[in-house]
Amino acid sequence: MQQTFQCYRCSAQNYVGQTYCWNCQLKFQYNCPKCHAPVEGMTVNCPYCRIVLPWPSQQQNVPISVSRKETNAEEEIVSPVERRSVIKRILISLLPSLILGFLFFFLIALSMGMEKMNQVSGAWFWIGFIAFLLMLVFLNGGEKIFGRFLQYMAFEFWASPIMMIWYTIASVGQASQSAKDAASSAGAAIGTGIGGTIMIVITVIIGGFGGLILFLIGHRLAKKKSE
Repeated sequence: MQQTFQCYRCSAQNYVGQTYCWNCQLKFQYNCPKCHAPVEGMTVNCPYCRIVLPWPSQQQNVPISVSRKETNAEEEIVSPVERRSVIKRILISLLPSLILGFLFFFLIALSMGMEKMNQVSGAWFWIGFIAFLLMLVFLNGGEKIFGRFLQYMAFEFWASPIMMIWYTIASVGQASQSAKDAASSAGAAIGTGIGGTIMIVITVIIGGFGGLILFLIGHRLAKKKSE
């Protein structure tokens, strides 16, 4: 008789060798009983120590037959587990979302120019915070939070040169309007433009390379298999 085991996420019974839980679609990780290396559920021989594995089987995509009484008991177990899972996802996503929200607020402030940076509404922080929280909790399923956090931060790094360009354009216009005469207006615009150009170059270098490093690290962490 084919062996079964219980899914540790939803408690549903699955056949040994299945790749995914038929109920919650959780991917199972199998380890070689001899060398403990990670192997696929359909693998016949361990690719590392070549031992014959005891569980290879055909993929089963249908639920295992259980009595009505057992099904009801399982539903009673699954529901609170799923609720706790969502709460846990929210809690572990709060700090990354706060940091990403602050960076989003800073990027919006950059686009306003030097004279209006202090006038940026705090609502932009909450917009960024809620947007990133929803993505981490629901879009990414609350999994591999640190890797996803670094990837989203990389996107914000890459957006910084664009915001710096807007900042320079806005600052040149504000400097021209605040100058009293034509000569000082032109001088203020040129000075602001030169300073802004230098800042754009610095931002492109830091934002481009910094974002690339963050994205590569985050991508590597997000791709790692769960233990």
